[in-house]
Amino acid sequence: MKEKRKSGKMIALVSILIIILCMISFILGSYYGINLKNDNKSENTEVTPAISDIPDGSADVTQAVRENTVTPQPTQENTVTPQAGSESDNIVYANTEFGFEFTLPASWDGYSILTENWQGTACTGDNAGDVIETGTKIIIRHPDWTNEKPRQDIPIMVFTLDQWKIVESEDMSVSAAPIGPSKLGSNSEYVFALPARYNFAYPDGYEEVEDIMASNPLIPVES
Repeated sequence: MKEKRKSGKMIALVSILIIILCMISFILGSYYGINLKNDNKSENTEVTPAISDIPDGSADVTQAVRENTVTPQPTQENTVTPQAGSESDNIVYANTEFGFEFTLPASWDGYSILTENWQGTACTGDNAGDVIETGTKIIIRHPDWTNEKPRQDIPIMVFTLDQWKIVESEDMSVSAAPIGPSKLGSNSEYVFALPARYNFAYPDGYEEVEDIMASNPLIPVES
C-alpha cells in the first residue's frame, strides 16, 4: 500500500517536471522564432544604391536618380514693396551757381526758388552795428504756399570761406538771433548754412521742413 502511494507521488512529480520543461521549451522557441523572422526581414530588405555606386551606363541609373531626387519645396520670396515717400520718389534741386544739390520729398514737386540777400553787421570794434558783409540767401518754397496761407520756407544762406570765418569768430552777426547759423555743408568756394530760428513763427509745414533738414538733404558739389 505504501509502495503504491510512493509510486503515485513520483508519477505526479515527473508530470509536473515535464509540464515545466514543455513551457520553457515553448517560451524559448517563441523567442528565437521571432528573432529569426526579424533577421530574415533585415536580410531581405532592399537597399537602394546611391547614384555614385551605380556603374556608368547602367540601365538602373534613371531609376536611381528618380528615387534619390529631392523635389525642392517652394519658398516665399522677401518682396519689398516701395512705400510712399521713399527715396525713389524724391526730387532734387540742383544749384549750379554755387554748387550744391538739395533733396526734397515728392510733395514738393513744383517748388519755386527765390533769392534774397543777407546782411552781416559787425559785433565788435568801432564799427559795431555797421553792415560789413552781404551775401545770397536762397529760399526753396513749397508749391502750396500762398499769401493767404503761407507755408514754411527752406532758407539757405551762402557764405564765402572768408565770410564764414568771421561768423565762426563771432565778430559778425547775420540775424537778430543771439546764435549763429548752422552749417549744412561746404565746397571749395562756399559754405551753406541754415539761419538760426528760421521757423520761429511756426507756420504750416514747419514740422515737415524740420524732418527734411534732419535727413541731411544738402550735398555740396564743385561748381
